[in-house]
Amino acid sequence: MVIVKRLENESFIFAITDRKRNILYQQSLVETFSELHYWLLYADDKQNIYYYNSDYSSQKALLFDAEKKEYNAIDFCTFEINLPKEFKKKLADDTNLGNCISLR
Repeated sequence: MVIVKRLENESFIFAITDRKRNILYQQSLVETFSELHYWLLYADDKQNIYYYNSDYSSQKALLFDAEKKEYNAIDFCTFEINLPKEFKKKLADDTNLGNCISLR
């Protein structure tokens, strides 16, 4: 489950939990989302999460390892991975990530 919370400073942070609400991944407090900038969060049907944050030029794929029950973060602009079509199209249409390897 993805939980998005608004902080006191009006920024947003997200976490991923299991069914018992144990935190499996939490976004860094120094890279929160803001309503003043562009951000995109996408969950696929395999428990993977993809996000882009224009505030910090942060783009990550959080790929779920079912055996270890943990998320591995990969910068999808540095390392080529297959992004979900909807997420890839939205990023290509709404951002300036011309050097992003996974968007080519």
